[in-house]
Amino acid sequence: MKRLIQLVLLLMIGFSLSMAQGQIIESFDSDITLDTTYHISSEGSPSRMDFTLNTTDFREGTGSGNADIVIGPFHAWGSYAQLIKRVPDGQPLLDWTINDSLAIWIKVVTAPSLPANIVFRIHVADRPTETDPIEEYIYEHATVLDAVGDWFELKLPLKILSTDGGLTPVDSGFVIFPNSWGGGNFNNRHFDSDKIIGYNISAISTSQAQDSLKVIFDGFRRFG
Repeated sequence: MKRLIQLVLLLMIGFSLSMAQGQIIESFDSDITLDTTYHISSEGSPSRMDFTLNTTDFREGTGSGNADIVIGPFHAWGSYAQLIKRVPDGQPLLDWTINDSLAIWIKVVTAPSLPANIVFRIHVADRPTETDPIEEYIYEHATVLDAVGDWFELKLPLKILSTDGGLTPVDSGFVIFPNSWGGGNFNNRHFDSDKIIGYNISAISTSQAQDSLKVIFDGFRRFG
């Protein structure tokens, strides 16, 4: 009986530690440019987001992802450069039903010259069926990329904020792609947490001024 109680306690401790550490979404321990489920999106030159594997400066595991980012002067409202992950057709979609938060380690190596004009976003995309368009829900943090600093774990609630499409992204949760932006695609306007097809990690400018920055990412996780 004593051994059984010890075994149960060990299993409970292990489960608690696992929950506290979260579940890895992306470790950045390998060169993601070799992973065909990822691609970089921008409006073209001079915008870019160049990713390289960093095996000397990382927060956990064996490596991290260097992101060398340039955002060009395309529009008065700004532009973007983003890393996009998509599950290939025919493969099981991601199920984050039990999760209530996300976290990612960030280290700013070179800050933007106009930090007030650069924001960080994470998009989470769902697609209930393969014939549906992809629908995106967006979180935004306005200052995490503003200044050079040491590793910082950005924690964000995986909470869908109620909106009819009129709310722009904030840092208290995720909002459906705003109607006012134009160009968004929608399926059922409901976050299908068991039908997630991928996510975007984005640097966004909010003005027409060109800017650049260098960031390292590590340990993208989900919790709950």
